[in-house]
Amino acid sequence: MPAPRAVLFDLDETLTDRTRSIERFAPEFAERFGFDLNGSEPDEIYRCILAGDGGGYASREDFCSHLQSSLRWRRVPSQNELLSFWRDRFPRCCIGRDGVASTLQALHRRGLKLGVITNGMTLSQNTKLDVLGIRPLLSVVVISEEVGIRKPDPRIFQMALDKLGVLAAETMFVGDNPLLDVAASRAVGLRGIWLNPRGDPPPQNGSCPESVAAVEQIIDLLNPSAE
Repeated sequence: MPAPRAVLFDLDETLTDRTRSIERFAPEFAERFGFDLNGSEPDEIYRCILAGDGGGYASREDFCSHLQSSLRWRRVPSQNELLSFWRDRFPRCCIGRDGVASTLQALHRRGLKLGVITNGMTLSQNTKLDVLGIRPLLSVVVISEEVGIRKPDPRIFQMALDKLGVLAAETMFVGDNPLLDVAASRAVGLRGIWLNPRGDPPPQNGSCPESVAAVEQIIDLLNPSAE
C-alpha cells in the first residue's frame, strides 16, 4: 500500500463531538425559549435534544416535532421557530473531538494534504469549521449542499480527489459512518478508516477492515515512509 499523500475527513461526529456540542447548545436553547418553557431545566432539554436528534440522522421535521411533544411548554413554538434557532446557534456551539486540532496539525507538518467531505448545509458546515479553527489546515472542503451531491455518491469523493490532485490509492478517508463514510470511500478506492469511539462491533460484511477509537490514532496508521 503506497504511503498516503492526503487524508480526508467526515465532519459531524468525526471531527466534531455532537454529544458535547448539544450539551453546550442546551443552555442557549433554555435561554431563548425560557419564557415558553414550563420549568424544563437545561439537563432535561439536553436529554430531549440528544434523543430527538438521532445522531444527526433524524429529519429536522421529526426532530422539531420531538421537541414540541417532549418538552413541557406554556406556549409550543412553531417548527420554523425551533429550526431557525437550531440552524443559527447549534453550529456555533460546535465542539471538536479530543485531539482533532493537534492531530491535523501533526498530519499537516508531515506534508499531507488534508480535507473534509461532509453532508449538510453550506452555512452550517462552514460555521462549524470556523468554530473548530481548522480551516487553515485544509486544502479542500466539499459540502453536499454546495455541490449538489451527497455521500455515498462516489462523485463527491472524486471531486475532492480532483481538487487535491491526488489518486484514491494515495488517500485515506476517516469517518464515523460505516456505510456513508467507510464503505462508500472504499468503493472509490480510498483507504477507508472507521472512527469507532464506542467500540461498536464491525459490520459483518467486512466493509470496515480498519478502525480507530480516537482521531489521534490516525497517525499510527501512516506508513513510516510518510514521515
